[in-house]
Amino acid sequence: MNKQQALHAFWSSFGWTAIDEQSAYDEQTLDQMDIDYPLIAYEVATDEFGAPVAIGANLVDRTTSWATLEQEANEIYERISRGGIMVGYDDGAIWITRGTPFSQRIAPDAKSGVLQIHININAEYLSA
Repeated sequence: MNKQQALHAFWSSFGWTAIDEQSAYDEQTLDQMDIDYPLIAYEVATDEFGAPVAIGANLVDRTTSWATLEQEANEIYERISRGGIMVGYDDGAIWITRGTPFSQRIAPDAKSGVLQIHININAEYLSA
């Protein structure tokens, strides 16, 4: 598994469909991909050993309540924990820690009925 696949495995581990935000998420694209809500649309940014990389993800659902999104954000927060979480890949590991701010609501899209919470993490790639 390479770095990009490790990021995908991390975001997919929460039980929601996880997609690279470059393939997200206008309605036509989601229909073509046969992907339904809720989903996690995440950024892909990689580096080598040295400095943490800020990575964002959006929890997205077509709903009228923030409850499911807040519950998912809390699950991610708890899983990462205070010390972070390691996700292995072929030549190393990603040390994922909570970003600042960790989560924030995005203004609702009244036309589509989609609510989003933005998540910030830091990913440190522990390989050459």
